[in-house]
Amino acid sequence: MALAGNPFKKDQFPSYRDWEEVLFLFLATQLKDPDVEEWNRLAQDPSAKEHAAFMSLQAANFAHAKKLPSEQKLLSVYPTLMNEKPSLSRYKDWVSKRWCDENRLVHGLQFALDHHVSVTTHRLVA
Repeated sequence: MALAGNPFKKDQFPSYRDWEEVLFLFLATQLKDPDVEEWNRLAQDPSAKEHAAFMSLQAANFAHAKKLPSEQKLLSVYPTLMNEKPSLSRYKDWVSKRWCDENRLVHGLQFALDHHVSVTTHRLVA
C-alpha cells in the first residue's frame, strides 16, 4: 500500500491518525531496511528536518531495544541531516514540544512490524 505524504510534516494530513499511520509505516519500514537517502529526501523541507533527525534517534532507540541490526544505520541519520552530533539538551527541547506521543509511537511501531509492513521499502511522496 503506497501512502502519500511526508511523515515529518504533520500539518499536511487531514487528521492526526492519518499522519500517525504514515509515520508508523515509514519508521517500521526503516527499522527493517534503513535508507539514509530517503531520510535526506524527506528532510529537504526545513520544517521537516528537525523532526526527521530526532525521529531517526527514536527509531534507533527502538531498534536497540528490539536488538534489530538497523540501529547503527539509523543513528547515522541525525548527523547526516543536522551536520552535528546529537545533543541531549536539543533532544529534550524537541521532546518537550510533544511533536509525537512516544508511547503511541512504540506501540504503533511494534504493531506495524508485527502485522503490516513487508520487507519492501515504501517510497513516500514529500
